[in-house]
Parts: sequence; C-alpha cells; structure tokens
Amino acid sequence: HWAFQPVQRPEIPQVKSSKPIRTAVDAFLARAWNKAGITPVPEADRGTLIRRLYLDLTGLPPSAEEIEAFEVNTDPRAYEKLVERLLASPHYGERWARYWLDLTRWAESHGYQHDLPRPYAWRYRDYVIESFNADKPYDVFLKEQLAGDELTPYADENVIATGFLASARISGNNMDKAAQRNDVLVDIVNVTSSALLGLTLECAQCHNHKFDPLTQRDYYRLQGFFVNGQLGNLSLKGDGLP
Repeated sequence: HWAFQPVQRPEIPQVKSSKPIRTAVDAFLARAWNKAGITPVPEADRGTLIRRLYLDLTGLPPSAEEIEAFEVNTDPRAYEKLVERLLASPHYGERWARYWLDLTRWAESHGYQHDLPRPYAWRYRDYVIESFNADKPYDVFLKEQLAGDELTPYADENVIATGFLASARISGNNMDKAAQRNDVLVDIVNVTSSALLGLTLECAQCHNHKFDPLTQRDYYRLQGFFVNGQLGNLSLKGDGLP
C-alpha cells in the first residue's frame, strides 16, 4: 500500500536561484519556484525577521527595545543566538504544546451533556509544556503517554503522561454503562490512530475500511490494548487530599 512504503530520501536538485541555497530545503523550494516561474521576495529586514521569529517560537511579539537591539546588532551569529534564546524560553513550550493538546483533545471537562469539570487536567497540560521545553525525545514522549503507568522505575511524571488516554470524552447521560465504556475506548483508539499513526481508523470501527488495508479486526485488536485501563483523577501529595 502506498501509505506504508518506507520513506526514501530524495536526491537534492541542482538549481540556480536568485536567493542563496543554504539548505536542502532551499534547493527544493528553488526548483518549485523555477518551475512555476515565480521570483522569490527579497530577504526580510531585521525588524520583520525578529518579529516573525518571536511570533513563531513563543507566540508573543518582541518589545520595541528588543527590535531596536537586534537591528543594530552586528554579531554575524545574532540570528542563531536569538533562536537559541527563544527556544530556551518557557513560552516556547507554552506555545507549541497547544498544537499537541489540540491533537489529543485535551480539555478541562468531560464534554457531552453534563460536561463535568476535570480538576486535575492541568497536570497533563503542564506535562506536555515541560516536555517541549525539555526537548524530550519524541519516542520517549509517546511511550510515556501510551504506557506511562507500566514504565519502571515508577515516576509521577510518567503516570501524569497517561492523561493522553484519560482525555477521552465521557457521556454522563448514558444509562448503558457497557456502551458508555465502549464510547471511551473508541475515543482513545481514534485519537491514538490519528495523532500518532497518521491514520483515520473510524471507518474500521463498523466495517472493513473501504480504501485502506485496515479491517474491523485490526480496529478491535488495537482497542484491546487499552481495555485494561481505567480513567480516573490522579491525586498527588500537596493536593490536600487523603
């Protein structure tokens, strides 16, 4: 199947460009520009550059003083140093964690009719922010969220990471508890597949997928991985709880 072929590293094109070819990405962009007959815009001035960098990495604009200091900075590595400083800012994790939290449907309430609050949902939010700021390896980041309660040695952080699974929506208006439980598992499987695998498995919940080589059996085999888990609040020392 085309979607499951190994990623191949393409050959870097040899092109001519009015802009410097500093990286392999520049070469591919230049080839596309040439093919489309597009002339790239001139390089941004330093005031525009610092504003773009701040908004991209922290979501916050630079101060007037920061813009002025960057414009007169003659250090040839001024841009690289600014990038490193912004990546080290706590605001970097706060901005970029939002994208992951959107993918994983994080919320501070259950959703549906009753929409009951989740008083400790902030723990998972902070875990994601801190993981981004610590530049945590992606494989470790995923492993902690999928199976943090199974990792040894025990660590509060690993258990908090499973808030990825506990973010499932819960309908408090369903009298059929088996159906309510299944709805939670369906939510977990669908988000795990879309956020981590880049696949939409919803179709296979009810029938074999029409376009992808995924069967209903595949769906429920994946769901079986999560069946033994149970949603709940995590209480730690300092919460004022027994």
